[in-house]
Amino acid sequence: MLYKLTDNEVVWRRGVWFKNTGIVPYNRITNIDIAQGPISRMLGIASLKIQTASYSAPSGGKAEIKIEGLGQFEELRELIMGFVRGKKPVAVETYEEDINSKILDELVKIRKSLEKSSGK
Repeated sequence: MLYKLTDNEVVWRRGVWFKNTGIVPYNRITNIDIAQGPISRMLGIASLKIQTASYSAPSGGKAEIKIEGLGQFEELRELIMGFVRGKKPVAVETYEEDINSKILDELVKIRKSLEKSSGK
Protein backbone atom coordinates (compact mmCIF):
# COMPACT_ATOMS: atom_id res chain seq x y z
CA MET A 1 0.00 0.00 0.00
CA LEU A 2 1.16 3.48 -0.86
CA TYR A 3 -0.56 6.72 0.10
CA LYS A 4 0.76 10.12 -0.90
CA LEU A 5 -0.56 13.51 0.20
CA THR A 6 0.00 16.24 -2.37
CA ASP A 7 -1.08 19.89 -2.28
CA ASN A 8 -4.43 19.05 -3.92
CA GLU A 9 -5.19 15.36 -3.45
CA VAL A 10 -4.57 11.99 -1.87
CA VAL A 11 -2.99 9.51 -4.29
CA TRP A 12 -3.18 5.82 -3.41
CA ARG A 13 -1.90 2.54 -4.83
CA ARG A 14 -2.29 -0.93 -3.45
CA GLY A 15 -2.06 -4.55 -4.46
CA VAL A 16 0.47 -7.16 -5.42
CA TRP A 17 -1.35 -9.43 -7.87
CA PHE A 18 -4.19 -7.06 -8.64
CA LYS A 19 -3.11 -3.43 -8.53
CA ASN A 20 -5.51 -0.60 -7.81
CA THR A 21 -4.77 3.11 -7.95
CA GLY A 22 -6.82 6.20 -7.33
CA ILE A 23 -6.80 9.91 -6.71
CA VAL A 24 -9.12 11.69 -4.29
CA PRO A 25 -9.08 15.50 -4.42
CA TYR A 26 -9.31 17.17 -1.00
CA ASN A 27 -12.32 19.20 -2.14
CA ARG A 28 -14.30 15.95 -2.57
CA ILE A 29 -13.58 14.58 0.93
CA THR A 30 -16.64 14.85 3.17
CA ASN A 31 -15.62 12.84 6.23
CA ILE A 32 -12.78 10.87 7.78
CA ASP A 33 -13.77 8.19 10.28
CA ILE A 34 -11.44 6.41 12.69
CA ALA A 35 -12.11 2.69 13.13
CA GLN A 36 -10.49 0.88 16.05
CA GLY A 37 -11.42 -2.50 17.52
CA PRO A 38 -10.29 -3.93 20.86
CA ILE A 39 -7.12 -5.56 19.50
CA SER A 40 -6.08 -2.55 17.45
CA ARG A 41 -6.77 -0.36 20.51
CA MET A 42 -4.39 -2.57 22.57
CA LEU A 43 -1.77 -2.19 19.84
CA GLY A 44 -2.36 1.57 19.56
CA ILE A 45 -3.30 1.43 15.88
CA ALA A 46 -6.43 2.27 13.90
CA SER A 47 -7.81 2.64 10.39
CA LEU A 48 -8.88 5.83 8.66
CA LYS A 49 -11.91 5.65 6.39
CA ILE A 50 -11.90 8.58 4.00
CA GLN A 51 -15.29 9.25 2.43
CA THR A 52 -16.11 11.43 -0.52
CA ALA A 53 -19.32 13.09 -1.65
CA SER A 54 -20.05 10.21 -4.02
CA TYR A 55 -19.57 7.49 -1.38
CA SER A 56 -20.97 9.09 1.78
CA ALA A 57 -24.58 8.41 0.85
CA PRO A 58 -26.40 5.95 3.17
CA SER A 59 -26.82 3.44 0.35
CA GLY A 60 -23.06 3.36 -0.33
CA GLY A 61 -21.69 3.53 3.19
CA LYS A 62 -18.31 2.60 1.80
CA ALA A 63 -15.08 4.52 2.19
CA GLU A 64 -13.29 5.79 -0.90
CA ILE A 65 -9.95 5.06 0.79
CA LYS A 66 -9.27 2.94 3.84
CA ILE A 67 -5.81 3.32 5.38
CA GLU A 68 -5.26 0.50 7.85
CA GLY A 69 -2.84 -0.15 10.69
CA LEU A 70 -1.82 3.43 11.44
CA GLY A 71 0.03 4.30 14.63
CA GLN A 72 -0.43 8.08 14.41
CA PHE A 73 -3.97 7.97 13.01
CA GLU A 74 -5.29 11.10 14.75
CA GLU A 75 -2.38 13.21 13.51
CA LEU A 76 -2.87 11.97 9.95
CA ARG A 77 -6.61 12.62 10.15
CA GLU A 78 -5.96 16.21 11.30
CA LEU A 79 -3.35 16.72 8.59
CA ILE A 80 -5.75 15.60 5.84
CA MET A 81 -8.63 17.61 7.33
CA GLY A 82 -6.35 20.65 7.31
CA PHE A 83 -5.98 20.24 3.55
CA VAL A 84 -9.74 19.69 3.23
CA ARG A 85 -10.59 22.84 5.18
CA GLY A 86 -8.33 24.83 2.90
CA LYS A 87 -10.30 23.72 -0.15
CA LYS A 88 -13.88 24.52 -1.15
CA PRO A 89 -16.14 21.67 -2.28
CA VAL A 90 -16.55 21.51 -6.06
CA ALA A 91 -20.31 22.18 -5.84
CA VAL A 92 -19.74 25.31 -3.73
CA GLU A 93 -17.11 26.66 -6.13
CA THR A 94 -19.47 26.14 -9.08
CA TYR A 95 -22.40 27.66 -7.19
CA GLU A 96 -20.38 30.70 -6.11
CA GLU A 97 -19.12 31.33 -9.64
CA ASP A 98 -22.67 31.13 -10.97
CA ILE A 99 -24.02 33.47 -8.26
CA ASN A 100 -21.18 35.98 -8.76
CA SER A 101 -21.80 36.18 -12.50
CA LYS A 102 -25.55 36.66 -11.90
CA ILE A 103 -24.88 39.42 -9.37
CA LEU A 104 -22.51 41.14 -11.81
CA ASP A 105 -25.06 40.90 -14.63
CA GLU A 106 -27.76 42.36 -12.36
CA LEU A 107 -25.50 45.23 -11.26
CA VAL A 108 -24.71 46.07 -14.89
CA LYS A 109 -28.46 46.17 -15.67
CA ILE A 110 -29.11 48.44 -12.67
CA ARG A 111 -26.29 50.76 -13.72
CA LYS A 112 -27.58 51.00 -17.29
CA SER A 113 -31.09 51.65 -16.00
CA LEU A 114 -29.87 54.41 -13.69
CA GLU A 115 -27.83 55.99 -16.46
CA LYS A 116 -30.90 55.99 -18.77
CA SER A 117 -33.15 57.56 -16.15
CA SER A 118 -30.64 60.29 -15.30
CA GLY A 119 -30.10 61.14 -18.98
CA LYS A 120 -26.40 60.23 -19.19
